Amino acid sequence: MNRACKKYVIATLALGATGSTAVAGDDIFLNFGNSGADPVESFGLQGDPGNDVRDVVIPNGRIIGNTSWDGILQSVALGTQGADASVRVEPNGLPAGVGVNIQLGSGGTFAGERGFMGMSDALLGVTVPEGSWGFEFFERFDNSPDNEDALWNDLDVTLDTADVAFSTRFDGSTDPNNQSFLEGPRFQSIFDRPVGTGPNVNQAGMIELDAIPFFVNESGFYNFTSLQNYAGYMHLYRDEFDPLQSVSDTLIEGDDNGESGLTANTTSQFTDVFLDADRTYFLVTSGDDPGDVGEYSVFISGPGEAFLIPAPGAMALFGMTFATNARRRRRTLS
Repeated sequence: MNRACKKYVIATLALGATGSTAVAGDDIFLNFGNSGADPVESFGLQGDPGNDVRDVVIPNGRIIGNTSWDGILQSVALGTQGADASVRVEPNGLPAGVGVNIQLGSGGTFAGERGFMGMSDALLGVTVPEGSWGFEFFERFDNSPDNEDALWNDLDVTLDTADVAFSTRFDGSTDPNNQSFLEGPRFQSIFDRPVGTGPNVNQAGMIELDAIPFFVNESGFYNFTSLQNYAGYMHLYRDEFDPLQSVSDTLIEGDDNGESGLTANTTSQFTDVFLDADRTYFLVTSGDDPGDVGEYSVFISGPGEAFLIPAPGAMALFGMTFATNARRRRRTLS
């Protein structure tokens, strides 16, 4: 996110209403535009120095579920389309550039004002620590390069707390030149990325990957969400993972084609995956094509916690002794 943007507004969130923000129960309510008194300028493409960036300080951390919005957009530039109106959300504490794009508007060209509302599953199960979240308002197509395209005169955003017991976060990188996230049995490699769960593979060539062997301490249904700064793909393997046999033991896959309200290439996700407690799984994050590399934060949310295991196959070979040791290394932000 470009911090040279024209506006950099800090809104402090506390229990109860404080200016334009409030917490009611487990939901977080944000207002941008102050009912037309301080409109949010949507100037150009993501990163344009003219875009408004509004920051919100959220205390105590949250496990965020659905994100919903309801707002009034005013067209300024000729040819402005509702579908162009978007926001980039980057929670603090994640690797640089990792976040999610949410398409707020919809439809074609319009004049005057138009109301938009919607809901996205983009942040389902994502745990973020206490601190600043950045909201950069931008256009997917810049109709007027030297002026704002549109103004949000009033925009309410609701962040709903996910109904999950735990959310475990792992940071990583698929870039072979960046090994700062590697620890224990985690490894980077290349493979013929399966198309879906196979048997076909991507025909573009060998693709870079980052593999995380883990287990959970409670059986049940889990959700997986990866926020990344590249065109990403995600696979889950059970018991074993061999980069040379990439279509074997594949349990599920998640592309970054986008969910409702999302622009593509920001989020990979799969939901309601049943995992057995104390069983070895491999979460493999990769790019869509060769050279699609970068950093990511993946969140595993469900009835239990996820733990990095000490070596591939350790659960089967050494039983719960190693599982206990692995828990001392957990990276859980619940």
